[in-house]
Amino acid sequence: EIFLSSGNASFAIGSTTSDPIAQSDLILSPSASSVTTGQTFTVDVRVNSNGQTVNGVQANIAYPIALLGVNSIDSVTGAFDVKAQQTDDGNGTITLAYGAFTPQSGSDLHVATISFFAKAPGSASVIFQNPTITSNISNKDVLKNVVNGIYAISGSPVTPTPTSPVVTP
Repeated sequence: EIFLSSGNASFAIGSTTSDPIAQSDLILSPSASSVTTGQTFTVDVRVNSNGQTVNGVQANIAYPIALLGVNSIDSVTGAFDVKAQQTDDGNGTITLAYGAFTPQSGSDLHVATISFFAKAPGSASVIFQNPTITSNISNKDVLKNVVNGIYAISGSPVTPTPTSPVVTP
């Protein structure tokens, strides 16, 4: 800040507001569940902004490829209307990046829904990596907490069914 004084008047040039305090949460919901091999189940990515206004969410999500596969990622009903990136590399990493033209605030902001396929029995940890939630006021990260997911998979491993060649006379 720069303060100027001339006679009886004083002026401040620059920002006097402080950066927002990190208090937003990035959540996988449900954060825990039990499924069986062969079952498809969905996990929502959600933001609780805890009263802050935010306009961006970015995260990589790691999952064990031996236990889970990704069927789809859907953000159509999400609160963040600008899809910058939404990919699954097939090797255990989902990359999500969304923005919003209108700042968002709420305790249950839907970002995306991930549809997983349970491939083998085990305990599948689904973990946020390098996540950020961007304040629309400062354009700085205001992420405070993450809630990762753990999914118990029971049953026998799923083996692909071989397809027989189609013979036409």
